[in-house]
Formats: sequence, C-alpha cells, structure tokens
Amino acid sequence: MLTRSNYESVPGNEGGVGATADEDLYTVTGGLPEPYPLPMDPSCESLEIDNFSDSATSDDDGAQQGLDPLCSMKNIFHFSVVLTSIVQSLCLLKATSITFDLTGRMWLTALFTIHSSLISWAALRFVSPKYQLQSRLSSFVSVPFLLIDITFLATIYPAICTILKQFFFTEPDGTRVIEYSTVTRQLETIKFVCLSIALVRCTTILSACQSVCYRRCRNSTLENTQFSRRCATVLERFEDSVGTCSHLTRQRIQSVVVFILRALIFVSVVLFFWGFVSALEHLGSWSAPAQVGVHCDPLDKTECCFPFPSFHHMVPDSTTETGWRVNIRGDALPPLKGNVQIDAAFLNKLDGFSTMAPLLFYIDGLKESHESRINQNTQLLQDTQMLQGASSIALSVTEQSITLLLDVKHQKLIPHTAEIDYLDPDRPVVMVFPAKPLDHNRHYALAVVNGTDVNGDRLPPTTGMQELFSLHSSEDSKEFKLASRYRTVLIPSLTRAAPWFMYDQDPDCLQLLFDFHTISASSQLGPIRAVRDATMEQLSSPTWKWKDHARLIRREDNDCSITGEVVARTIHAELDVPWFLEAYGDNHRGAVLDTNAVANLTPVTTGKAKFMVHIPCSIKAAAMNKTQESPVNLRAIVEYGHGLFYHREEVSESPHVQMAHENGYILMAMDWRGMSAFDLLIVIKTLMSTPRLFQATRDNLIQGYANKIALQHFAQNEMLSSDWLLFGSRFAKKRAIPTFDSKKPVSAFYGISQGGILGAGYTALIGSTNLIDRAILGVPGSPFALILTRSLEFQGYDKILLLNFYNNRHVRILLSLTQMAWDSTEGSGLLAGPIEEAFPRVLLQAGLGDSTVSTLAAEALARAFGAQTLPGNPRQIYGIPIGKPASEVSDGPHATLTELLFEEEYATLPVKDLDEPYNRVHYCVRKDSQILKQIETFIDSGKVIDVCEKDHCRRQSANC
Repeated sequence: MLTRSNYESVPGNEGGVGATADEDLYTVTGGLPEPYPLPMDPSCESLEIDNFSDSATSDDDGAQQGLDPLCSMKNIFHFSVVLTSIVQSLCLLKATSITFDLTGRMWLTALFTIHSSLISWAALRFVSPKYQLQSRLSSFVSVPFLLIDITFLATIYPAICTILKQFFFTEPDGTRVIEYSTVTRQLETIKFVCLSIALVRCTTILSACQSVCYRRCRNSTLENTQFSRRCATVLERFEDSVGTCSHLTRQRIQSVVVFILRALIFVSVVLFFWGFVSALEHLGSWSAPAQVGVHCDPLDKTECCFPFPSFHHMVPDSTTETGWRVNIRGDALPPLKGNVQIDAAFLNKLDGFSTMAPLLFYIDGLKESHESRINQNTQLLQDTQMLQGASSIALSVTEQSITLLLDVKHQKLIPHTAEIDYLDPDRPVVMVFPAKPLDHNRHYALAVVNGTDVNGDRLPPTTGMQELFSLHSSEDSKEFKLASRYRTVLIPSLTRAAPWFMYDQDPDCLQLLFDFHTISASSQLGPIRAVRDATMEQLSSPTWKWKDHARLIRREDNDCSITGEVVARTIHAELDVPWFLEAYGDNHRGAVLDTNAVANLTPVTTGKAKFMVHIPCSIKAAAMNKTQESPVNLRAIVEYGHGLFYHREEVSESPHVQMAHENGYILMAMDWRGMSAFDLLIVIKTLMSTPRLFQATRDNLIQGYANKIALQHFAQNEMLSSDWLLFGSRFAKKRAIPTFDSKKPVSAFYGISQGGILGAGYTALIGSTNLIDRAILGVPGSPFALILTRSLEFQGYDKILLLNFYNNRHVRILLSLTQMAWDSTEGSGLLAGPIEEAFPRVLLQAGLGDSTVSTLAAEALARAFGAQTLPGNPRQIYGIPIGKPASEVSDGPHATLTELLFEEEYATLPVKDLDEPYNRVHYCVRKDSQILKQIETFIDSGKVIDVCEKDHCRRQSANC
C-alpha cells in the first residue's frame, strides 16, 4: 500500500514528479481514467492510494478510502459529467412537461423521467462518497450506460424533436405554426442541448484517453502527437486551476451540486411514479365501475345513460326556442379510466339533441336473435320482424321492423337503419340512424315492439318499462307523469302512424319506448352562421382592401420546359382574417369561440390564415402568348379540401395538378383548421385524456370555415390582379392571366375524403354568400358517428380511445355525444330540415366497396342534399330518385350522386359494422378516368353527364 509520504521515497521519484511517478498518477475507476490528486493540494495529503484496488471501503465518517470526491472533481471528465448531467436532467424534465402538455398523460413521459433519474444518480456518484460503487461494479455499469446515454443524446432525442417539429409544427411554406412557436423553440433548444452534451462527452472522453496515452507513453510515437500533447496540457491546466481553490470552497461547491442532483432525482422519481400509476390506470385491463345513481335512466339498465338520447337528459327552459335544454349529468355518462367523469358542459348549452347521431339502447337477447335471423334465407326474412339494416330501409316503416322511429307531432314513421353495433361484441348495443337528418326542433320517439329471442319467443318489456307502467295514479311523481305522457301522447301517435301496433289489445308488445327533442336551427347553426355573416360583413366593408391584408411568403417558379413539369408557379401566402376564437397566437391552438364576439358579430381580433396556389404551365403559356406550349386560358379557380389530418400540400398531388394543367384551372388550398395535421395533437389529447377539448376542435373548424370564406372572397376580388400572378421578364411589362372567353372564372370547390365530408357542411354554409358556383365531393359521407367505426382508419384511433375508456360501448356513447357538436360543421346539421338556405350545385362521387368512408354514409349525405342518381348508376338506392343527365336544355340535377362499383371489394364487405378489409377503392375513385371526365365537364360547363351510361360504372377491382 502506497501513501503520499512514502510514495516520494521510491527510488527515482523524489519530489513525486519524476517520469515514473507521472506514469503512475493515473488509475482506472469505473472504466474511465481518473487522475490522482496533485501534491500541491493540502486537502489530499492524507489519502491512501492503491492503484489497482478492486474495492473501496468507508470509515465511520463515511469518507471513502482511495479517491476523495472533492479531489476527483479536479478530473475534467468527472467535472463535465456532473455539469452536463445537471443540464441534461433539466432538459429531460422539460421534455416531460412538453409531453404531458401535449397528451395529458404522464405515462408517456416514462422514458424521460427514468433517464433523468439515472443520469442524475450517475453524476451523484462522482461528487458524493455515499453513492460511489465498488470499482468492478462501477465499471460494469458506467461504460454501457455512458454509451447508451450518448446514443440517446446524439440520435434518439434529436430525432424525436425533428419529427415533431416537421410533422406537427412546420407549415408547408417552411414557417412555424404560430400556435406552436414556443413548443418549437423548446424542441429546438432541447435538440441543441442534447447534441452539445453528446459532443462534450465524446470530446472529453477522447481528450482524457489521449492524455492518458500521452502520459503513459512518453517514449513512444504518441509523445510526438500534437493532439495528445494538447489534450494533456488542457487537462493539466484544468487540474491546476481547480487545485488552486481552497478546500472549503470546493466543499461548498460539492454541497450545492449534491443538493441539485438530489433534487433532480427526487423530482424525476416522483414524476416516474406518477407515470407508473397513470400507466396502471390506463394501460391495464380494468372493469368499468358500476354506475348506480339518481341520474341513471331506469328504462334501460344496460348503461346508466341508456336509452340515449331521451328527455331524461333534458330540462325545461323557457329561454330556448325548443322550450328545452340538454342536461347531461357527468355521473350519468360512462366514467373515464381512473373513475373520472366526462364533462358535458358545452353540450348542455344546446336546446336539443343531434339531428343525425345514432339512437342507442339494448335489450338482452336482441343480438343473438338478430344473428340467427340474418343466417336464414332471404324469403323468410321478408316475413320476419327484426332489426332492419341499411339494405332494407324501406322495411323500417313496416310491420317487419321491431324499431319504429316516430315523428310524434306529425304522427308518421321515419325511415331508418337499425343494427347491432359490433364495436364491442361482448357489450352489444342497438344503433338506430335516421336515413337522412331529422328535422330541427321536432319531437321524436323510438319504440321497440315485438322483438323476439333466438328461439322466436317474444322478449318481455324492459324492467324499467314494467315498473313505469305499474305506477298508480295516486303517485304524483316524475315517473308517473312520464307514464301519463306515454299513454296520452306517444302511444296514441304511434298507433296512428303504425296501424299494426295495438297496445290496447297487447300491452306487452311494447318492450321499450323513449322520446327526445331535436335541437333548433338557431342553437345548432346559430354560431357558425353568425361567424360566416360577420366575416362577410367585414370583408365587404369599403375600408377592407385585400392589398393591405394579403402577404406573399414565398414564390416558387418552375421550368415548364422540363418533361413532366405542369406547375409553373406555386404561391405560399397568408391572409388577414376576422378572428372569433377567444385567443390568437402562441399556445392557443385549443381556443374556443368567444361567445360575446359571436353574439355581437364582432371579431375578437384579426388573425392570419395561410394558403397556397398552383398556377399550371398551360395558363402561364396563355399569359405569355406561347402558342407552341399548349396554352389554356383560365376557366376556373378550384379550391381543394384535403383529407383526414393532412394539410394544404395535398393539392400538389399529381392527379390534381395534371387536371388543372389540361383544363386551365388555378388550384388553391387552405387547411381545415381543427382537422389538419397541425390539430392532430389536440385531437389525440382529446381522445386520450381530455374529451372536453372536443369543443375546441368544433370551434376551430368554425374558425377554419371563416378562413376559407376569406380565401374565396380574396380569390374572386383581387387575387388575379396581384403581382404574384403576373408573368413576364424582369424588364418587360408583366402580363395578367387571360380568362376563358373573357368571362369571370368559375369558382369551384373540390374536396376528397375528409374534404368531401367537411366540404358538405362548408358548401351548405357558404351557399348564401354566392362565393362558390359548384362543388365536387369525392368519397364523402355523413355523419361522422356513422363513418368512423366503419372506417379501416378508425382502428388506430380506437386504440387511443381505449387508453381512456373502459370498453368500446363507452366509446360508442362518446361518439354519439360528439356528434351533437359535429352537426354544426357537417351535412348532418347544415342540411337538416327544413333547409332554410340555398346551396350551390353539388356532385357527389362514391365507391361501392370503400373501406375508408362507407357508402352508407354517402347515401345518407345524398339523401340530405336531396340528390338524384343518373340512369347509368350501378344500383338503385332507397330515397334517392333517378334523374335525367344533362342535355341541351338542362344541366342535370342540382345535386347528383355517381357511384363506381368495384365488384371484388364490394362482395367482400362484412355484414357487421366494422372490420372492413383494406382496399384501394377510396383512392381509385379519384383517379378513375370517367370520374375525372365528369368532374371536368361539371366544372367547365356546370353540366352533369352520365359517365356510367355504357358500363354502369362497374370495375372488376380497385387496381389503380
């Protein structure tokens, strides 16, 4: 054993500074080089040194023999590890905060909290003797952990930051999404810090290794290596500078560092256990707690809120147009995991229920009975009472249907579909969708009559129904008043509407009965129409000049002489728009409508909305009068609506720009604010943790419609005269784009998928402004509650929802609730009767066999529009008459539905309402040559031609 005092007695080491001594000044601890204390440090004189000791022990005072941590701080590697670990841990905790803010779930931060805890603990080893490990274990743990740590810092964390920034926070024009400016800066900072720490770690390790090699190999060739000599010099100077500090000063520094590291470990561990508990709650398979309370509806005890909707969830309100107000109590709705109640406050402001959300209920035995019936032959089914699905809507108003949807006031039955919901096969639900939107401000009821079990025996009325009708007249209660209303209002109305229903003779035939009131147009559509009207009022003001409110962000000019290039110029720009959300700017993507601004038709402020424009080469050639380049004068300005959670860049896809080039269309596009790629994180947070944020999605969609109205207004007034759209050389006079026959170009809207779904509401809303002449809705549908669970794309979202809900029956209830908000932005609400506002001519195009947007939803939307099919359509559809195509004296129907039948895919569609196999029907519709021909003719002339006349639009399969 060598001490500092007897070390100098070794021959050749007098003074402790000889070559041999210098060679022995270093040993390896934890797999990394660590210098011994320099002799000049008085505090280190008493240390005992064992160069190759495999273990270290501590005395009673806790001081570790071998290496004093105060002296070890003189090692530049130790110093850099401690310093960078503190910074790294702070960055990881910031990443934890960002992740929680974006998702609302702590378990998603586990990687960051674990890493922060470990790195802080590792740093603590270097400065506190209490936490140092034996050298062999230290070496085993430290080296792999260091390599993993550097890997995360240099690759994984920067990659996460880059992906988030690129896909969620960066506009197609390369600028930041304004609402995520702070988050973007934070991610950029975290990325920079991670890369910097990784670089410091690698540089320090390399420098330390080079220095050790230099000191140990003075007589070798490494002695002449300039880098090695410099590394050794830097390390020696660092050691000297630290060594000049007094022992007391370094002790104070150590105490502060230890305190910081312990605090970081404590915070990280607490956050980790919070995430652990969150993971247990949301990732585990837990049974839903039983719901028993005063707010449960006793009529259907399947779920507390069943049947839904009903007057049970309403209260009288003389201030509303309907005389009622929705009153959904949180304890009546399915709880979220963790037994947290859903907040339905924003829905409780409505004066009625959705015009097209599914009606939900269940009676034990109906699922098994229905499945046994559908396995029987078709002829037998025509004489059997059962749930009538989408293929037998006509039977839903006959004696063959066990569900009867009743317009109470007008005493008539409403066509509908009724089916078992297989979203959760173990917890079945019956869903009833009206064939088209119900009327606003109307009293409806749903009766279940003569339902049978699997053996054909009639099912008894629900327990709640039996209890309700057993009440005596002496009981002056809410339930008795309900029973009286059933007897005096609902049952007589149902008897007149369905003569085969004979309650007086057979009371047990009525197994369930509930009623509800639909929302009024003013409550459902009032806010969105107010935003539209206020926007138009401001844009039409004489003081509003677009030259002061439109700005160019970037212009891209392409060389049209290059083979395959069809876009001459792309414009990225922004508009000032009236803003009706409560806040605008950074951290306000989840803002909701300002009720005062909407009520007073006064914007909160002026916001910005970005858009892009494509000018095809054919139009540029016409402007430059280049006859050899196939010039085409401007025929139409076509606004494009993008698909689900994408953005305006989708307008750049080849089929769109090629059609624009061949026909002389300018393409423009703006995001569906609320349902774009930049809103996906808000939607994920809504699904995963915070359902009340759905109000923000709905309200941002309304603001997005106002933005699009502003774009249309700009396009029809000053866009064509702006400098952005002039062509010519630098020294020649700029030339404007010539229009076809010198007429004003047609204004058209073309939306696909989500663009078709939301486009239906947008088209109906904008109709009264006369800003759009005609609209094409590709693979559209309505309502969202019908589309979602029949879509193949829903599977991923369902997995997210099940992180927050106990089962898929609860998910179904949520979708029915959210449809109450969706209605104001899609066709299910804006096309509900009585339709008060005109809409432009509409062409709907759908694909039979589509696994992304079910054609059942397209049919419902077509019925809402009052559309017609043409004689060549591959099938006849209930409620949609056959019209005449365009002729010399007619342009065809005002609203038209054209379908393509993909035989292989259509034949494989499941009978159930989910698990549809993947196919390309959804994408092949937009690429079909006949469909494109119909679109071009419709845009150019307004005529609807029958492209299915020859082949009835039959395609063997979707191979596009």
